[in-house]
Amino acid sequence: MKKLIAVLLFLAGTSMAISSGAQVIYVNHAAAGANDGSSWANAYTSLSNALAAAAYGDEIWLATGTYYPEVEVDVNKNLALDPREKTFQIPNGVMLYGGFTGVELSKEERDWQLNPTILSGDLDHNDVLSDGIPFGTGELSGFNAYHVVYTVNVDANTGVDGVIIVGGSASPAAPGSSTDQNLDGGGWYNDLQTPEFASSPTIRNTRFQANYAASEGGAIFSQPGPAGGQMVSEIWHTRFIRNEAGVTAGALYVGSFDPGNYAPVIRGCEFTGNKAIRRAGALYLVGDHSLIDSVRFSQNRATAISPDGSTFTGSGGAANLVASNATFTTCTFAGNSATGNPTGAYEGGGGGAIHISINEPQTNSQGVSAPSFFNCAFFSNVAAGNTTAWGGAIVHLNDAGRLVPGYVNCVFASNQAETYGGAVANFTRVMSPPSFSPELSPRFTNCTFTGNVASVRGGGFYNDGFESMGTEILNQTVVNTILFNNLSPEGGEVYTMDGNTTFSYSLILFSGGSGAGWDTAVGIDGGNNIDTSPGFVDAGDPDGADNLFGTDDDGLRLIPSSPAVSTGNSAAPGLVGVSIDFRGEPRILGPAVDMGAYEQAGIVVPGFKLYWLSAWDKIKPPCLSCPWAILLADKILSRFDWRRPAQFIDYGDHAVVRGTIVSTLDKGISFEVYLKLERPRDWNAWSRLGRTWIVYTPAALKAALRGHQDWTYWELSDDSYLVGTGDVEGRLKLSHAPSNYKVGFQFGKGANGWDGDIGLGGTFSYSGKVKYRGKMHALKGVGSLNSDAELCTRECVPALDAAPEQVALTDFPMQEASLVYPNPARDQILINTPELEGEYRVMIFDRNGSARQVQVAQAVNGHITMVLNNLSPGLYYVRIISTSGVALSQKVLVE
Repeated sequence: MKKLIAVLLFLAGTSMAISSGAQVIYVNHAAAGANDGSSWANAYTSLSNALAAAAYGDEIWLATGTYYPEVEVDVNKNLALDPREKTFQIPNGVMLYGGFTGVELSKEERDWQLNPTILSGDLDHNDVLSDGIPFGTGELSGFNAYHVVYTVNVDANTGVDGVIIVGGSASPAAPGSSTDQNLDGGGWYNDLQTPEFASSPTIRNTRFQANYAASEGGAIFSQPGPAGGQMVSEIWHTRFIRNEAGVTAGALYVGSFDPGNYAPVIRGCEFTGNKAIRRAGALYLVGDHSLIDSVRFSQNRATAISPDGSTFTGSGGAANLVASNATFTTCTFAGNSATGNPTGAYEGGGGGAIHISINEPQTNSQGVSAPSFFNCAFFSNVAAGNTTAWGGAIVHLNDAGRLVPGYVNCVFASNQAETYGGAVANFTRVMSPPSFSPELSPRFTNCTFTGNVASVRGGGFYNDGFESMGTEILNQTVVNTILFNNLSPEGGEVYTMDGNTTFSYSLILFSGGSGAGWDTAVGIDGGNNIDTSPGFVDAGDPDGADNLFGTDDDGLRLIPSSPAVSTGNSAAPGLVGVSIDFRGEPRILGPAVDMGAYEQAGIVVPGFKLYWLSAWDKIKPPCLSCPWAILLADKILSRFDWRRPAQFIDYGDHAVVRGTIVSTLDKGISFEVYLKLERPRDWNAWSRLGRTWIVYTPAALKAALRGHQDWTYWELSDDSYLVGTGDVEGRLKLSHAPSNYKVGFQFGKGANGWDGDIGLGGTFSYSGKVKYRGKMHALKGVGSLNSDAELCTRECVPALDAAPEQVALTDFPMQEASLVYPNPARDQILINTPELEGEYRVMIFDRNGSARQVQVAQAVNGHITMVLNNLSPGLYYVRIISTSGVALSQKVLVE
């Protein structure tokens, strides 16, 4: 148990002592003491000196300011040092932490957003700066370092947290060859050298801005290793802004054409305004198994234009995947662009957001390529610029390989292609028969396509297949999907030159619907298709007023009377293990799944009882171990609240609980909940088995004594689980506890165990492994669920005890300047006040103008710190009012 507690202390980010023999090394460019790094007073003024003194396990704490590399490293191994090869080489096992002011005693005291710590490649100090850093690569001037940071064969205990990396320029005037390492990785060159060929630095809370590479990886280039190479970095909460590459990957290049373990975790990041000439405006992945979670790609570009008729093309405005098995979850691709080419798809152009490809040699070395996309949005991406351009959002290009991409709960809206495939373009061919059966088999499940435009053919899909030895290679399946109002002069929703697309349980405009009226030009009728309007809430505003996909105001939600409600195939293969829709709400609410990415939440199905579950809050016992909604028997992973009210559906012969829980201690720790309750019994049947009930407080006991005979009792199915989301990966298997079945899950008045309200309570055992901050942890114990329950009203909205304070948000204007930091925010915000001192009333309103949090606070040095009390992720409005009547307001996004 002590070992488990120690693990969980780490999981929660608790400040831990540095291992024996390791040390903190202090760096402050303004320090005036002994400059030996032993304290803030005696800090090194040079980061290069600190790195030279560091050993495995050491931490380097950096005070705010700008630091320039001073030590030359022969990165390109030409046995000659170049002054521009000055770089910050981070030794194995050393972490750099930025954001200190120079007085802190722990890392938790620093603020890396308010106290920028800049690692700059501007060796001659003449770049054009805005707020201390260059705006973009156009502001780089003169003599800049090839690589700001350099690592070689390092492990996950090596890296940076809370710094800004700018001004690298991997652009030697006379490169030794086209593979000169000084052409790649302007911000960071990660080297996989002999004998390990494994290097996986950790990057957190960092910004890469205005870094350039003449060849590949403007911000980060991870050197491809030979067979068996490895790069499994964790890149968390990091921004890639306006970096550029002359050929491939404006921001980040990872992977190899040789088999290896290339599986970085890229989570909570942003790629904005990056550019590459040929491929991957932001992200290039090859031969990898990356996880890209909760990442936004916007305004990235692959810019090659070839008006002279050459085959010089731009492909993958945001990302380019080659022989990839990457997994993308809850990602947004918005406003990215790529050029096509004037001669043919097989030369690699197009894919406004993503270009995905594989060929025969890559399949021979890597196997099947099966990238997947879950709960992703593709919005206003463009493939244009040459005489032909394909795939406004995505191009699938298979050249005699095996490519099986999958999309579940994804939205494709307002994408545009200059010629073919407003949203998706599929191409395949075989020059000579390979030793295997080539295939291109895209699979779309519960997706929504609307407003996509192709100027020639296929507003939604363009399909160009190929027959090899009498067998069609392109075999696409589309199920539970909406295609509505996608436009092109030829084909409308779908245009097929060759290949097979099977549609089932889908709404396709002008398809004629399944049966005799089906238009065979659309594809193969797999049955249960309909041809009508889907009944969107507001088709003209796909992402809603908050301009964020996946929130409750999205315009592509379905109205209650939509013909797409409860008419899908709940057993579709793509829905296995899927319990949430595009917004994170329960995926199936009625007798069948809805079509499209959104589940309609306002339906009560006759014969079923639907309850909203919320944390019990009528009493607050003075104890440290009282549950919130779910309690786990671990010191840190203990109390969890529902992210929003969960759903408890009683189907009669069984019941299901679905929802998402978030740690009350760390909002980054969350789990998707699926509980299946089976074998329901009344009290007579339950007690005959020698079983009883359990409560914890006098209020619950009083209600139970009166009403336990009216409760329903269930056993917990072994099909139940918790799946880590947010910053936690992994799955916990759940089973009934206690194993003697003396008690079970109980439902009724007082059954939540903590007060006399109607509720659901029960215990369960859990076991499994979760990954958090790069480490795997085996967890095992007993937990409990104790929640209030409210029978769903006609609109399925839980009633409030009291109406919250409400205002019209138009009553106060939003500030243009930054009032709130950070933004987006998680656990707390820092508010800049007009005066250094004084009392302010601070209010937080939701999108509807309801006051969610109010406090009176005293400004200290022009700031107010406000803890965010269990606000669900979404858009809010912060308003402060001084005693003199000065009022300021600003939007803030809570992650």
